Amino acid sequence: MLPWSWSFCGCVAPQGVETAPVIDTSDGETPSSKGIGANRLVLLSGRAGQGSPSPGSQCGGSCSSHALPGRCWRVSMAGFEWPDAWPGKVEACSSCDPLGQPRVCGPLPEGSEHVEPGQAPPYPPPLPHGEVVTPSKLIQFHYPTPGVGSVPPAWAYLSVLAPGQSLLADHSLPSFDTDLPDQCSPNPCTKEGTQVCQDLMGNFYCQCRAGWGGRLCDRDVNECGQQNGGCNHICFNKPGSFHCACYSGYALSHDGRTCQDVDECAEGRCEQACVNSPGGYSCHCDGRGGLKLSPDMNTCEDILPCVPFNVAKSMKSLYLGRMFSGTPVIRLRFKRLQPTRLVTEFDFRTYDPEGVLFFAGGHQDSTWIVLGLRAGRLELQLRYHGVGRVTSSGPVINHGTWQTISVEELDRNLVIKVNKDAVMKIAVAGDLFQLDRGLYHLNLTVGGIPFKEKDLVQPINPRLDGCMRSWNWLNGEDTTIQETVKANPKMQCFSVAEKGSFYPGSGFAFYSLDYTRTSLDVGTEATWQIEVMARIRPAADTGVLLALVAGDHVVALSVALVDYHSTKKLKKQLVILAVESVTLALMEMKVCDGQEHQVAVSVRKDEATLEVDGTKGQSEVSSAGLRESLAVLGRHLQGSVLTFVGGLPDVPVTSAPVTAFYRGCMTLEVNQKALDLDEAAYKHSDITSHSCPPVEQEDGRPRSPQPKPTT
Repeated sequence: MLPWSWSFCGCVAPQGVETAPVIDTSDGETPSSKGIGANRLVLLSGRAGQGSPSPGSQCGGSCSSHALPGRCWRVSMAGFEWPDAWPGKVEACSSCDPLGQPRVCGPLPEGSEHVEPGQAPPYPPPLPHGEVVTPSKLIQFHYPTPGVGSVPPAWAYLSVLAPGQSLLADHSLPSFDTDLPDQCSPNPCTKEGTQVCQDLMGNFYCQCRAGWGGRLCDRDVNECGQQNGGCNHICFNKPGSFHCACYSGYALSHDGRTCQDVDECAEGRCEQACVNSPGGYSCHCDGRGGLKLSPDMNTCEDILPCVPFNVAKSMKSLYLGRMFSGTPVIRLRFKRLQPTRLVTEFDFRTYDPEGVLFFAGGHQDSTWIVLGLRAGRLELQLRYHGVGRVTSSGPVINHGTWQTISVEELDRNLVIKVNKDAVMKIAVAGDLFQLDRGLYHLNLTVGGIPFKEKDLVQPINPRLDGCMRSWNWLNGEDTTIQETVKANPKMQCFSVAEKGSFYPGSGFAFYSLDYTRTSLDVGTEATWQIEVMARIRPAADTGVLLALVAGDHVVALSVALVDYHSTKKLKKQLVILAVESVTLALMEMKVCDGQEHQVAVSVRKDEATLEVDGTKGQSEVSSAGLRESLAVLGRHLQGSVLTFVGGLPDVPVTSAPVTAFYRGCMTLEVNQKALDLDEAAYKHSDITSHSCPPVEQEDGRPRSPQPKPTT
């Protein structure tokens, strides 16, 4: 019996791929397609028969030429006699392109290793679809007689190509059926990650589900490790899968990967103003109208006092600082038939160092006197027959306690007394009452003068935050004053007052200050700095302490109290420093403890700090964000800005984190200079510039302020 020789080339196609037989016209033989479970072998060419094989036979055709996703293999067997031992060659065709480019299987490589009959051959790896396998070595294997032993691994290799039957149906090759155990029972593959286990007749192949890898499909594939899984924002890996998510304020699109802005403002979430931002939104309330955000951060509620101040007024007192314009609060005109001399006495209380108590006399070019304060001491300016003089004497009286002051016109003298002690006696040449059309006339104004302060002998700021009581003008001939004051609470003083400025939560003041400095060196650009020290005793937890407002009502910078954290959406009592609507720094503070606190702010072109009671606040922006905001502020400072204290003008509610008026006591220093509200360009008449009511105790009595120690 002549030995058989056999060689062929073929492709393994996955289940479900339609294939057609290929005719090798060189031999006139028709290869066939044989089913092998989940895979099929498609023969591209081959020959078999008795006799010696043709040396160097090649495979004709390629897998890709038949649109097959499989791999080209070459198997050559020669010189065997069935069923005795027979040698064989198995070669993976390295020239076959797994990407589908047409290539032809080459001849068996030189130097292939020869294995003697009966020896255990090397164990080739399984052949999963899509894996590139290098050429195998020459293998000589022993096929045992049926019923003896088991099929060696090398035959398991071939069994992937054609298990249990001959490759060419038209040749009478013997059947290779063998009773082999099912390699997938029990299932060696991981259940969670495996789609199906394929029995390879002595081996097995685990076909993995999407998201799993490894020979046993037991390794999770981390999809997020490759280009973030294709997710726009966040990729969450999980066993065998992954899913995309979006940052707060974004929604996942229908593709499950990209994220879009959610316009919460279009959904009507805010009761009043709403600002949409990438990934979020913020609600704003009409602060100037006395509203702030509710705890739900969407609706609005009233700003209510959290610290009770004793704001009771005394109906028997006259407040001199009601008119910021410097015009008098009281005007009296006396007419007499007989020559009369001025006699007046009153109790006086103030913390203000400068201002006008009263004027008495005729018109500005005639005879008159003005009693005022300068540096806390009484000053008398007088003009008689066109000659003016100024004199000052006596103790400092702006310490907030009641003093009795009297002015008496004697024969050719004026005598001023403080608590019955004469502090000034001035010789004069004439009388204050002037004869006009048969009557003696005298004009008397309280808390101001009837002409411009520039026309005084020495200019003085006439605005005086002071209080009078028990007054007596010309022996009590002015009883109507008491009735007028009693009917108008705005003309009355606080019953008890302390040093400071009181902001009632209904107005503001502003100054025209310059924050830029130009170096003396030629060619050096102008620099700027903003240093603020505020001593505050708040009555409410929301309000603007200080703000710089540029043109077009842009809030360039603001320092304010607020009762919520804007980004964390938490209710918390804070002091914040902001440029426009961006919060740069914040610091928590017990706003409603009734104590005095110190707020320090320092802003330059390269830094911005906020301190409360000596403790530095935390930054709310990145370094890049800080530089950007300070650059914006610097550009605003190159133009005209106004410094507002206690509140803002009519600006959009979204122009700053806080727009509400401040309520409570406060004194301010800006760039190491104390701000005197009497020196402001404008001040609301309800703001008291140098007096502040005390905080009430639980029993209703005033409580003295306890300043916080600085560190």
